[in-house]
Amino acid sequence: MTLVLSACTTPAAWKSIDAGGSQYANEYYTAILPTGWMMKDADDTLMISRDGPDLQRIVIAYVSLEEALSDEDKKSVSEMLPSELADKFISELKSSQDFDLPSLTILSNEPITIAGHTGFKLHLMYSTDKGLRIEMLSVGFVDEDGVYSISYRAPALHYFANDRDQFTSVVSSFQPREKTGRKLGSDPSFL
Repeated sequence: MTLVLSACTTPAAWKSIDAGGSQYANEYYTAILPTGWMMKDADDTLMISRDGPDLQRIVIAYVSLEEALSDEDKKSVSEMLPSELADKFISELKSSQDFDLPSLTILSNEPITIAGHTGFKLHLMYSTDKGLRIEMLSVGFVDEDGVYSISYRAPALHYFANDRDQFTSVVSSFQPREKTGRKLGSDPSFL
């Protein structure tokens, strides 16, 4: 299963998010993006940043259930509890080659309701090999169509606290797109 995506995999150009373009929609989800930021949309992943992805980034990812299932999964992803999904997310994060994570610390791991779905909320911290402390917030859930995750990462000094509210706003506005006639939750809990 691939829940952790650090960057878009297909080359795509960065585009400005202006006031008229802050409502984002693709075939999997909708969200309101922060005005004045930049976005890079590729495959099933959207990355947004104001000052550059090394300074702060929010990544929204979707993985279909077919792609999320693997031979090593003991349980179908669609049947996972939020805590199991969070554990899977952390495991994939630790095994990713895109991160310097020997120092990964889990500051919190708790359930959350996102767009009417029960999911997980993680607050993580790690240090790069040069000693820069990075904080990360990740939320995610699974429904009958796939796995959704939204992550925010920034240096703990200055940037993390500065843009945390933008992440909260994106999560608050996030809605999976209606598929196969199912009804979506209409009263999401906010971070």
